Amino acid sequence: MNFFGAFVYLLVAVAAIVAVRAARQAHRPTHDMVQWFVIASGFVLLAVTRIAGLEELARASLREWVRTQDLYDARGDFQSVAAVLIILLATATAFALWRMWEKRRRSRAGKARFFALLALFGYIPLWGLRLVSFHATDRILYASPIHLNWIIDGSLALACALGALYYARETGRQSRPRGAR
Repeated sequence: MNFFGAFVYLLVAVAAIVAVRAARQAHRPTHDMVQWFVIASGFVLLAVTRIAGLEELARASLREWVRTQDLYDARGDFQSVAAVLIILLATATAFALWRMWEKRRRSRAGKARFFALLALFGYIPLWGLRLVSFHATDRILYASPIHLNWIIDGSLALACALGALYYARETGRQSRPRGAR
């Protein structure tokens, strides 16, 4: 599953590079290209993390640190607080971004870029919940046969890829003279 996930992440990175190229060809503002490059880089980083097993390594290191601090028996207390804080922080961030979204009028291409960036940042709380590995959230994320973790992960990746491809299509339309198809 690690290599398949990494492959999906790399496909999303390629879609984001397509958006960078489209932004450049359409002479869009530099921040458009930078944001798509950040998205592409984020997905390359996710792929490397997946292939190298860095998430598992971080989880094992955290578990070992808890053991060396003689906190292993009370880890549930820390994990539950961390999981709640991650969920609250993700909710507050999503709310703040939504408020920011409502205050701005954007083009369709700008909306695609915004939602793709938002989806990329959705990996932060997901990764945090997986790292904390609290039993209650793990039961929800990894319940069989279809893991909610896979659905969230795939949905975030799909949102970024579709946003990138939609952006490329919209900027291509905007850069063509009227009447040309």
